[in-house]
Amino acid sequence: GWERIHEEVAALWRELHEALSALDVEVVTPHSAHGGILSCRVPEATAVKGALAHENIFIEERGGLLRVSPHFYNTSDDIAAFADQLRGQLQR
Repeated sequence: GWERIHEEVAALWRELHEALSALDVEVVTPHSAHGGILSCRVPEATAVKGALAHENIFIEERGGLLRVSPHFYNTSDDIAAFADQLRGQLQR
């Protein structure tokens, strides 16, 4: 039910936050107001979004921020793949 979905989304959000923190990426979404969406600041966000799309990782860019929205159909492996691809983009 919905409670389980909310729990899973919150767990994925925390994993995503931890992965981005490990990459020294600034997360601008507060813990208390995330609702499943995480916004972070990276250099050249539009270019990063496009490069990730080529790897079948679909996120949004708004106002220079990347917006990532994990949901119940995502997995921890998806979070790890996103973090690995983002690391590669940030090292360029």
